Amino acid sequence: KIGREFGGRDHTTVIHATSKITRLIREDRSVYNLVQELTARIKQAR
Repeated sequence: KIGREFGGRDHTTVIHATSKITRLIREDRSVYNLVQELTARIKQAR
């Protein structure tokens, strides 16, 4: 379902992207901070 919303991507593309971002969050503090900021903005917009 998520893949469809992003241009009809296959579910394996979504799985790969999720794994990659999870790894980057652990390895790079700036990525962690960015994800935290984006998550907060999304929660506020609800």
